[in-house]
Amino acid sequence: MRPQNIISYKVEFDQVYREHFGRLYAFATSLIKCEEIAKDVISDVFVNLWNSRIDFSKVRDIEAYLFIAVKNQALQVLSKSPHRIGDNDIEKMLKKIDMSDPERVLIEKELLNDLEAAIKSLPDQCQLVFALSREKDMTYQQISVELGIATATVKSHMIKAIAKIRVFISEKYSDVQVREAVNA
Repeated sequence: MRPQNIISYKVEFDQVYREHFGRLYAFATSLIKCEEIAKDVISDVFVNLWNSRIDFSKVRDIEAYLFIAVKNQALQVLSKSPHRIGDNDIEKMLKKIDMSDPERVLIEKELLNDLEAAIKSLPDQCQLVFALSREKDMTYQQISVELGIATATVKSHMIKAIAKIRVFISEKYSDVQVREAVNA
């Protein structure tokens, strides 16, 4: 490559890196369950990408390409050095990675982020009641004692929270998308 081309490639490469690193890292971590190895996998993918000097304009879906590269690199890293993961059943983990669908992982992560945003948009007391019920697995009676409010008020907050979350999510996704993400 001529110097001018290397500079333009570096600009494109940097843009691809910035746009996709976070999601690729989250995907690698979800596959491997080890942040250190996930970082190594992502580093290897980007080093290979740099060394190959791939023409990004010829890649139809760069995100899909990168997710498949991460999945393949994770398989390669784990199969070459299974002792790094500390999992006795390396075959089970390799099968899990092999069967992973990057698109499904992304949709689930996006849905969870949107659910979190919906919960954060609730009024403070409603948010607290919802969190105690769903995250701490407390009953309405336990919540009423904890917060010093009537059980009927707890129930009212939960009805309000669920209705607002449902509206928030349904405005963002079609029913089919939500069902597919939940049932997958």
